[in-house]
Amino acid sequence: MPSPARHALPAGARIVVALMAAASLLAGCGSLPNPLATPTPRDGLHPRPPAQPVAQPTAVPTPVPEKLTELQRQRQVWTRTGLASYRLRMLFGCQCELGSKTVDITVDRGTVTDASIDGTPLGLDHLVGVPATVDQLFDYAERNAGAGKDELKYDKLLGYPLALGVDPDTNARDDEIRIVILQLTPGR
Repeated sequence: MPSPARHALPAGARIVVALMAAASLLAGCGSLPNPLATPTPRDGLHPRPPAQPVAQPTAVPTPVPEKLTELQRQRQVWTRTGLASYRLRMLFGCQCELGSKTVDITVDRGTVTDASIDGTPLGLDHLVGVPATVDQLFDYAERNAGAGKDELKYDKLLGYPLALGVDPDTNARDDEIRIVILQLTPGR
């Protein structure tokens, strides 16, 4: 006859111990990093992480040829002006640090040299990832030409974007951006 175990647990206690061990194992696995996760690149206009897809991910938008052609035509009009130094007064509409703020920007030979909000200096680091020159606005519009929804309005004389609206994913919330150039003053 086999000898009984000295400290055998009753069947109910063994189940409780097994459940506690499984719970500990699962809790430990939840704190491990996901090896398949890819970091979202920083974008000054969209500081919140993008909404996670619930269905199969969609392909990168393909630029719409008609819009790209108009954008390129307007960019040529702007380039012919030869303006490389100017002041901009821009209004940003986005879920970002600059949202609902009017920003005065000085561009000297194509480079942002000064920025302020209501006369208060704004560090240029606040404009990283944000289209703050006319050329950057054209670049941003071109990159997003195949977005879920994009709108552009150009200055009739100089060709620069007066207003730009982009909604990369019409099903996601808080990823849309609107930029309006309220004033462009030529510099030296």
